[in-house]
Amino acid sequence: MPSGAHRYPRGATFIELMVVLMVLCVLAAASAPMLKGYYQRNQLRAAAREFAALARYARQTAILRNGNTEIHIDFKHDRYRLVLNPRERSDFLISRKEDLNEAERVRELGSAHQKVFFKTVESATDPFGSEQIVKIRFFKNGSASASTIVIAGADNSQMTIEIAGATGAIRTCRGAPRGTAAAGAAAAEARP
Repeated sequence: MPSGAHRYPRGATFIELMVVLMVLCVLAAASAPMLKGYYQRNQLRAAAREFAALARYARQTAILRNGNTEIHIDFKHDRYRLVLNPRERSDFLISRKEDLNEAERVRELGSAHQKVFFKTVESATDPFGSEQIVKIRFFKNGSASASTIVIAGADNSQMTIEIAGATGAIRTCRGAPRGTAAAGAAAAEARP
């Protein structure tokens, strides 16, 4: 090497950097739909877990207070709320917020950008799902009105929440319901 020549460390050329960026862009574009589906399913699971947690709270509150509680589901507008004293409040929306405590406030199923909705709601109080507002009752002995709630996402994925009538147990599972708890309860009540 001549004495006056300096050896510079070899770096990446512009073309090499562009090739690496193109490969990264292709990988990102290929993985975006998969991540979107994962995000939607995660939002659906979160909405189902939130509803199930409120149902468990309603059951526990009914037992501890030695009085009935209800969850009112507004099927048309995809919202629901806990009613701690069903005899005092029969309407879904209360005009004054101070009439409601934190537990009783109206809750949206998911949010506007999540596109999560009630697909079907069957309850022993409304076994055919014909009412706009379905009431799920939790009794002071721990039992409940048998119910099956199916929550769906924009990609047609589903989560099912089943509430057993005799025990009030709440079970959440992926997919469509295996058997309708409400239909079984209605048939049991119809027997002599």
